[in-house]
Parts: sequence; C-alpha cells; structure tokens
Amino acid sequence: MHVTVSQMNRLVTDFETYLAVDRRRSPLTVLKYVDVLQDFVLFCEQTHGKDSFDLERMSKVDLTLFLRGVTLPGATSTWNARLAALRAFYEQLFKDERIGVNPAKRIDRQKVLAKEAKTISLDEFIDLVDAVEFEAEPFYRPRYVAILQVFFHCSLRVAEVVSLNVDQVDFDRCVLRDVRRKGGLVFSVAFNDVVAVALSRYLRDRAAMHVPESERALFVSDRKKRIAVRSVEEFVSRYGVLAGIKRRISPHTLRHASASVLADNGVPIRVVQDRLGHAEVTTTERYTHVRSQQQRVAATTIGSCYQARKSEMHAQVSTPMT
Repeated sequence: MHVTVSQMNRLVTDFETYLAVDRRRSPLTVLKYVDVLQDFVLFCEQTHGKDSFDLERMSKVDLTLFLRGVTLPGATSTWNARLAALRAFYEQLFKDERIGVNPAKRIDRQKVLAKEAKTISLDEFIDLVDAVEFEAEPFYRPRYVAILQVFFHCSLRVAEVVSLNVDQVDFDRCVLRDVRRKGGLVFSVAFNDVVAVALSRYLRDRAAMHVPESERALFVSDRKKRIAVRSVEEFVSRYGVLAGIKRRISPHTLRHASASVLADNGVPIRVVQDRLGHAEVTTTERYTHVRSQQQRVAATTIGSCYQARKSEMHAQVSTPMT
C-alpha cells in the first residue's frame, strides 16, 4: 500500500474516528494512540521524504528505529504502549483489506517485570475517610466521602467514577447500572449499605446546589459541572497526607486496597478480577446469574469488614485511659 504523507495523515484521522466511534475507546486512549501515530507520520516523512512509500513493507528495522527513537533505555511500558498503537493502526488497515499483513506484529513486546502493587490497609482507608469528615469544609464532606466509598467499595477506576451519571444509581437494586469499564465493557456494579448511605447524603447536597437538569453527572464540581479526574486525584492525595498515611496515595491505590480486603476475606480471586474489570467475562444467562450473586457477596463482604473495623477503631479512640 503506497501512500504519501498527506494520505497517511488522512489514514490517522480515519483511525481516530474508528477508535472513538466503532471501538468506543475513551478520549484519553484515543489521544494517546493518535499522538503515537502522528509521531509515526513524522518518522516516515523523515526517513522516506514526501514521496509515496509502501506502508505495508515497512521493515522490522524501520519500526524498531521508530520505537527506539523516542523510548528511553529501560522504559518498557513506553515501548509497549507505542507498539500497541502501531499494531492497532495496522490491524485496522488489515481488516479493511487495504494491506495483507501487519508488519508491527513482527516486533515483540518488551517484558515488564511485575511490581508489588502499592496499597493501603483497611485501617488506613478508615483514617482517610475520617480525615475528610473532620478536616474538610462542610460543603465538600458529603461529596468527598461518597467518592471515596464508591472507589473503595465498588473497586472502580477514577475515569469510571467521574463518568457516572445520576440515573445510573439504582437504590432499589443497590447497583451502579451500566458502568462503562476499560476496553468498552459495560456492566452493573453492586454496592453495599455504606455506599448507599454516602450517596444518599451527597445527593441531598447535590440537590441543594441547584445543578442544572441538563447536567447528568453524578459527581459535580463547584461550578456545577462534571468533576475532573485531576480534582479527584488531588483531593485523595491531599487527605491521604492529613490522614497520616506515609506514602502518596491515589484513586488507583484505593482500587488495590479494595481488592486486597476482598481477597483477604475469602472472596474468590476470579470474582475479585471480575469486580475490578481486569478480565473479559462470558455473558451467558447462567454465568450472569452466578456472577450477580457472587458480586453481591463481594459487596456485602467489604461493607461488613469496613463497618466492623471502623467500630473497633472508634471504640479504641473513645475508651478512656485507666
């Protein structure tokens, strides 16, 4: 497939539309992939000039030079992320029958050494919630507490929490309906009484803010618009310090903490993986029925652990010294 630089730019634009519309990838993923491909267009122009070149016959040496040219030694995650974008671009051209082979498949992913996930204990999470309750201004408390409880008890990613809309909260069934997970998956996430209480409290405050009916976002900012990912990350980090947690924490830390508490209390690891959205699931009626029961158990388990430990910790604080 011979193309010019201008034709390559059009292919990248078509690919951007394909990711956003057909694959329904998140805006951040689309942006990252397009950035890589724009770099690739520049690389092709530098190595082949503005004359047409055969996109299908790019050699393994050419593609390796492209990946190596912007990747620092040892930065395996950058290499793999850029390779994924390149492979996806070529794969779309292959499916559209514009090329007969995906040359990016000749390039191997680099092995990433597994790192121990950074997490916090259940006690530290309770301290984090207490820090918000005692240190945050009254206007912010219900919103911040609700966000923390949804993170921890529902095991969601920050983008998933921020994307929630009011009409996805189903108090009758105690689920967050149709949560869009990473990879385009959509399914409901069970929540427990701790989350129900926190959301009810926050929604009363949200109603008092007189948020326009056109704003569907569950969690809104002071400007009555959907809260930004950055704002959530900042408040989690800030109150982590106030809670006395010795390392910097993030929303992702809360997901790992949630998984640790579930696994430590006997929830099957496959249910934990499903709850975190780490793996695809088979959606047969029988499996969906079993999964919904197991997810209810998972939601109840983490809520019971939280409530029991919170009561113990608060009892210890309030018991007078003898």
